[in-house]
Amino acid sequence: CVRTRFDELVVETGGQVIRASARVVTKPEEVDVVDFVILATKAHQTPSAAGWMERLCDPQTVVVIAQNGIDQVQRVRPYCPTGTIVPSVCTAVVSSLLPGTWFIASTDTSSSPRATPPGRFVTCSRDPVRRYASRLTLSPTNG
Repeated sequence: CVRTRFDELVVETGGQVIRASARVVTKPEEVDVVDFVILATKAHQTPSAAGWMERLCDPQTVVVIAQNGIDQVQRVRPYCPTGTIVPSVCTAVVSSLLPGTWFIASTDTSSSPRATPPGRFVTCSRDPVRRYASRLTLSPTNG
């Protein structure tokens, strides 16, 4: 979910250029409820994700918050009143080069296992490309 449509996902990292086809949606009405959402907006942009969260979440949805700031659960709860919200710490040195094209210098993510429903979420791969691609699940305010 993004603001600007693109045809191909391109990630440059560690001297590699990785290309992948991607289903890109730019409007909340183009999506349905999903099992997992990784909310990857800046903390102050959380309200802009409200329409997306309304469409993507139900009581069984797990939302992993990959954003800066504290009080993540309290900030996101109004937009996902019944799903499970999992706070995390996300550090990523990433530059957006064009819509759909990112350069990744480094990444690191961790979440609170106590906040994760047993058996419902597996920690993202140590591979930074896979981890970053998973963060693109919900980023409507970033190109």
